[in-house]
Amino acid sequence: MCCYTRRHWITLRMIRSILLLGTLVGLSMGEIYYTVNCTGSEDIYQYNATLLDGSATINFGDYRGKVFVIYNVASFCGMTNATYHQINYLASKFAEDDFLIIGFPCDNFGQLEPASSYDEIVNGVKYVRPGGGFVANLTYFEKIDVNGDNEHPIYTYLKQANCPYTDTEFRTGLFYSPERVSDVRWNWEKFLIAKDGKPYKRYHYSTMDPAYLEDDIAYLLSQ
Repeated sequence: MCCYTRRHWITLRMIRSILLLGTLVGLSMGEIYYTVNCTGSEDIYQYNATLLDGSATINFGDYRGKVFVIYNVASFCGMTNATYHQINYLASKFAEDDFLIIGFPCDNFGQLEPASSYDEIVNGVKYVRPGGGFVANLTYFEKIDVNGDNEHPIYTYLKQANCPYTDTEFRTGLFYSPERVSDVRWNWEKFLIAKDGKPYKRYHYSTMDPAYLEDDIAYLLSQ
């Protein structure tokens, strides 16, 4: 029979403590679904939104036959740099295709999009984050709420288009009410729309690597 020294017992207790802590942390973090499929039958073409510079209201029917991604953007988020680089990579990769990227500024999460005007947001991206003269290759629409009583109809539609939620947990720092299971969970969640105007996939906000979207976009463009 093996005998344990005091040192061994201390080591075993530490291991058990680490395992217990890992279990508790795992439970508190909930589950993340980086990519979820959408199965709704209604298209987005009946909706419209105003461009951020106020120059026009766009009927999404104008995008018929195109593949596009919709982001809720924020200038002061920790994921801003990486996600803007993702956007420009995808825009460049599919520049010769019927593909576009749409951004809706949103202040629902941590109030990380305090700016409202086109000039404020574009100049913030150009000179602050990512900075260095960065120009985002996307179409900016009006600043909106994506959750809560004042959410934009496009987001009500997107969340009800059989696109399941991407995270079982809600973060702190939410500036809207009420909270609903279908809610966008944070800045930079994404919806990919197919050529027929129907949502194809929804992506968790942490999917900042272009690889999460690149193959799906290529597939839809090939259809």
